[in-house]
Amino acid sequence: SQALANKLGLTLPILVDADLRTIRAWGIEHKGHNIAKPSTFVIAPDGTIRFIKIGDSAGDRPDLDAVLAAVPAG
Repeated sequence: SQALANKLGLTLPILVDADLRTIRAWGIEHKGHNIAKPSTFVIAPDGTIRFIKIGDSAGDRPDLDAVLAAVPAG
């Protein structure tokens, strides 16, 4: 993950969930594959979850307009 971030010039923190605790807690584990399902969450600054999309396959992603509609204004 870090090598890809470096290649893309990304500066955001890279987090690794090696023991799968986080993906299990969020209910996004792709059972039998030791990875998360493709998932998008929009979380407001107050911690309110405004949008969730949990996909079934790598290509199952939300529509950008749906995600942006869930982003709090301001």
